[in-house]
Amino acid sequence: MPGLREVQLWGDAEGADQAFPEIASLAESCRFRDCRHQGEPSCAVAGAVEMEEMGEGHLQNYHKLQRELAYLATKQDEGAVLEQKRKWKQIQKTYRRTHGSKR
Repeated sequence: MPGLREVQLWGDAEGADQAFPEIASLAESCRFRDCRHQGEPSCAVAGAVEMEEMGEGHLQNYHKLQRELAYLATKQDEGAVLEQKRKWKQIQKTYRRTHGSKR
């Protein structure tokens, strides 16, 4: 569209629950309160996928939205941005130290 450069996602974790209400309602039956629905024992959402009550693609879309919202939250939080920079700087230092300079 002319004049439109980009469209960004805007929301929080509650937005994902509103977009996927069936996953939110199933999540209340999970064994752990902080269940990520990725292989934890007694996960009601994973059980619904196994019983074919819900499609695997639907759960994948939910996880994708969760990742996008987490990225957005990190991008908006200045402290989180600095922490990400520190983390990657440390990774680079460790890599150079262990593999030596290849130049």
